[in-house]
Amino acid sequence: MLDLLAEVRDDIDLDLRAAHFDHGLREGSRAEAARLSEYCRSLGVPCLQRRASGLRPRQNELREARYRFLREAAAGAGAETVALAHTMDDQRETVLINMMRGSGFRGCAGMRERSGILARPVLGFTRRSLRQHLGSRSIRWTTDPANSDPVYRRVRVRASVDPALSDASGGAWAAAAQRLARDCRTVDDALEARTAELLRAALGRDGTCSAEAWKGVAVSDQARMLRQLARNRGRRLTRRSTLNGVAFLGKGSPGSVDLGGGLRLHLAQARGGRLWLEAAPADGGPG
Repeated sequence: MLDLLAEVRDDIDLDLRAAHFDHGLREGSRAEAARLSEYCRSLGVPCLQRRASGLRPRQNELREARYRFLREAAAGAGAETVALAHTMDDQRETVLINMMRGSGFRGCAGMRERSGILARPVLGFTRRSLRQHLGSRSIRWTTDPANSDPVYRRVRVRASVDPALSDASGGAWAAAAQRLARDCRTVDDALEARTAELLRAALGRDGTCSAEAWKGVAVSDQARMLRQLARNRGRRLTRRSTLNGVAFLGKGSPGSVDLGGGLRLHLAQARGGRLWLEAAPADGGPG
């Protein structure tokens, strides 16, 4: 991806910089970082590198640390975009994994080309095509051993489920997965727009919602509204937490319920009935 962006930077007036995060868990990672630094110098691209310590080999923890570094690097450089090298294959695997989890439209929509500051410029390319490009330019790439470790669900999906679906569909699975993700994104965008309208109608100036307005919408819309309120707090609700919250509100009895993740949902009778999410005690107050 870096090589492709370097090719077009002058055409699109792109101030290109690289950022590399070493999780500090593998032998040889220092040598890989050194090779990357040399490659960036050959392109005339500044490269910020950081090596972590004390991280545990857990994918979620590693991902959070990596994204935190990238956002900090972008902020330090005054960058408007962080380009990630997710490919069409990554997208297909993500859709499959989310389907296996029982996700709805949002999960089956997979990764978006743009999500806030994050962009995925090569999401429409396969791994094979990118490696062919690198090979044609005699550019060496490194394969993370974790990408072949079956302890991770994504690796198992990549090694068995994805090929099996391709065989069973006569090779049509890859294109079908792309269409599914695209169609689900279209539906999810429409549902999110409706959720925003419903929340605007229910929210008061103090950040609490009208319980009466909330009751007037479908349960599926209530679930989306609840998840959006959590995102407004910088938190994410699990499916179970969302269902628990909707069930609690459906009873209509004043009180509160712990939704996990440092969030509590409150329902009060004051002013005709108000509901709100409250973050961890340190944040305090209704929201």
